[in-house]
Amino acid sequence: MISPMKQVSALIIDDERSNREFLSVVLADFCPSVQVVAEADSMDSGLEMIRKHDPDILFLDIQMPNGDGFELLSKVDSPRFQLIFVTAYDKYAIRSFKHSAIDYLLKPIDPEDLVGAVDRAQARIQNQEVTFNLQTLVNNLRNNDPNNQKLIVKDRKGLVVIRLDDVVRCEADGNYSVFHLTTGAKVTAAKSIKHFEEILENKQFVRIHNSHLVNMNHIVKYIRGRGGIVITSDDAELEVSRGKRDHFLRRLEN
Repeated sequence: MISPMKQVSALIIDDERSNREFLSVVLADFCPSVQVVAEADSMDSGLEMIRKHDPDILFLDIQMPNGDGFELLSKVDSPRFQLIFVTAYDKYAIRSFKHSAIDYLLKPIDPEDLVGAVDRAQARIQNQEVTFNLQTLVNNLRNNDPNNQKLIVKDRKGLVVIRLDDVVRCEADGNYSVFHLTTGAKVTAAKSIKHFEEILENKQFVRIHNSHLVNMNHIVKYIRGRGGIVITSDDAELEVSRGKRDHFLRRLEN
């Protein structure tokens, strides 16, 4: 059970009553400092409840009648709540959450996971942290151009927001990843390159080597060889592994 904290308000948006009731019960049992002030079963009623109650925490399902959770978020002006998605497994949706450092819970909800997500949300509320992770997600939902989308990465000091088009490449450094930016700056993220490959592979990025994830917009030249060499806009010469060459060339040609 979480340590005593200031009472916070919560809104649950899910089209299935049984899911809303179950989440309310689990919150009452394991997170007594969270008070559910309202529930909604659709995008329209959810928007109405957000405007009426201005909750501290929003538990949001993705699939709903007449619009999904992403569409709902895109209609919220200047969101101030802490967001926790509640969803069945959807690898594309989860990639979006990771992209923006958003908490999510998989159905059926595990109470331990719920407590962890609520703890993190309450800590952000107590510290009066700006919810730029949510604002970044909303920005990405509203902007279909991957060049103008943003990525949130956690470094040794906190969270850093990076425009994807400002990233030339990402380089593995053990369990860390180093982002090389167009400005010449470097950002060291406390996640492996595999983590970022899963998030960015469907954007304009391609993994060319165990050590290199490259922004295709910043590839200047490809030199053929056993695997080949990629030259990027920051004048780096990067080896392409033989095992990743064919996939890379297909992406490059398309």
